[in-house]
Amino acid sequence: MPEPPGKLFTFSVIILRFTLAVWVGAAVLYVVTSVAEQMSPFFDLQTRDQLAVIRFPLYYRFGFGCHIACALAGVVVWRTAPQNRRATFLFVLVLVMISSLLITLDHRLIYQPLETLIVPAGKTRGVDFERLHTLSKRANMVHVMIMAFAGILAMLPLKPEPPTGE
Repeated sequence: MPEPPGKLFTFSVIILRFTLAVWVGAAVLYVVTSVAEQMSPFFDLQTRDQLAVIRFPLYYRFGFGCHIACALAGVVVWRTAPQNRRATFLFVLVLVMISSLLITLDHRLIYQPLETLIVPAGKTRGVDFERLHTLSKRANMVHVMIMAFAGILAMLPLKPEPPTGE
């Protein structure tokens, strides 16, 4: 009869699943509240720019932390997984790494140049702002969706390994 998964595997799966869910939920909540602020008639352009410059660095820091935690837990899960689940968890780990690369590129190549276009707050927004803002929305949507898909895969029920015939 095959051995049940070890405690390290079980604990790491919990951390991986939890952290994937935390990041996806936090990212969606962040987007919902940010869109509400940007659409609100109660905030002028200067205030909206200030809110973005305050909130987005925190969004990325929290995102990087979640991605690092997911990657570390993912490595442990993959290395300690039962044989019949290793391929699935390797795929989850690859998705986390792809999302990590995308959020890093988004921060460096899109957000940071975008931030320079709204500092000081209230500056007139030009074509570059619109282009980068559109890219930012798409990049964030893609890397969050990748993490959501990784989360769905990681949350599939663990089936026992088939008997080895001993």
